[in-house]
Amino acid sequence: GDTDEIITMPDAPPLRALPPAKEEQKSVKAASAAAAPSTTTRLRNAVRKVWDKAGRDLRMGPACAALGVECEGDSSEEINLDTFNDAGLVLMLHYAIQGSALPSGSEPPTSEAVLTEAKAFLCTA
Repeated sequence: GDTDEIITMPDAPPLRALPPAKEEQKSVKAASAAAAPSTTTRLRNAVRKVWDKAGRDLRMGPACAALGVECEGDSSEEINLDTFNDAGLVLMLHYAIQGSALPSGSEPPTSEAVLTEAKAFLCTA
């Protein structure tokens, strides 16, 4: 009590940062998901890049013939990839890489499989 003795206390450990609130975590995840391109966008971009590299014919006629589907309208029109859903883009990407339709009765590749194939195709000399 009455002494002039100085008592030193050990340094307190540094405070850890509190994890962000769940709502903040959700908004960060949503923002990063919104920044990442969608599968559809990735497929469209891959089709365009592979077509450029492979020199495939971008008109409806040759693509429809290779894919074994009937063309609607003018078969000399350039293909508008914005009208394709993911399944159609997968087939168009396969056509762009292979130059032919899938063998009859075979299952189309998944989006990720065909994107992997496109990446390998684009990385070859």
